[in-house]
Amino acid sequence: MLDLDAWDSRIFDAALCAARRCWQSQRAVFTEAYCPSRALRRLETAARRGPRVSAEVFLERLVRRTCKQLRGLWDHRFQIALEAERTRSWRAVIESIMRVPQFGGTGFVAKELTSDLLQTCLFCTWSEASQTWESQCEDLNGWCPVGPGARRGLNRLHGRPTNAHAYSHSQAVSDKFIQELLAIYAQRTAHWNPSDLIEDLSPAGELMLHDVQFQLCEFDKYERARLEQGRVRRYLLAGSSDSLGPDSWSA
Repeated sequence: MLDLDAWDSRIFDAALCAARRCWQSQRAVFTEAYCPSRALRRLETAARRGPRVSAEVFLERLVRRTCKQLRGLWDHRFQIALEAERTRSWRAVIESIMRVPQFGGTGFVAKELTSDLLQTCLFCTWSEASQTWESQCEDLNGWCPVGPGARRGLNRLHGRPTNAHAYSHSQAVSDKFIQELLAIYAQRTAHWNPSDLIEDLSPAGELMLHDVQFQLCEFDKYERARLEQGRVRRYLLAGSSDSLGPDSWSA
């Protein structure tokens, strides 16, 4: 069993074993759902088309590279946790994670990591009255990084070139996209009724700023498919295997 309080060679060994099991069962190790994992998925797929021995060596390199990147996050874990406890601000935590090498960029990856932390005791306290965990985050609907997909969605809405500044690390560019996101969020009450039922089952609930960020990304994907712009990844039904295709081989 792994020691969750340590980061040593056993972490790499366990990750490599898991990666090999994926390959042996014809499944991909890295997802192509988002960057930077998507780039690793492409390298993985290319490696699988080559000789088996060299492919396994390449897989080991990819896993080692990933573990090295995660090690930086591990080394900063206490600072990140303390920032959450001190500020109750997801912006502060996202910006703390973005200072870790390989986790900066547009802030999208740091945002996704912080979204998971929102469900932990770093941001939640137990309410005896309601018998539920309640969020103590103070700025969820006041600020949100805009990832590349949502940036493309905003560009489409505003009639700009689709990929304009989609991957820019500029603070000024980031701030401009955030202001456009907030402007859309401010119009939610005119177009969204929290009490409306979804499939006659449950209320839709209140929209959050993060929801709008996600839907801008989905809007970009929809338009890309509708307008036949570039490659659109095929939809996999729940439970489908994320395989590497017919060129895969097993142990």
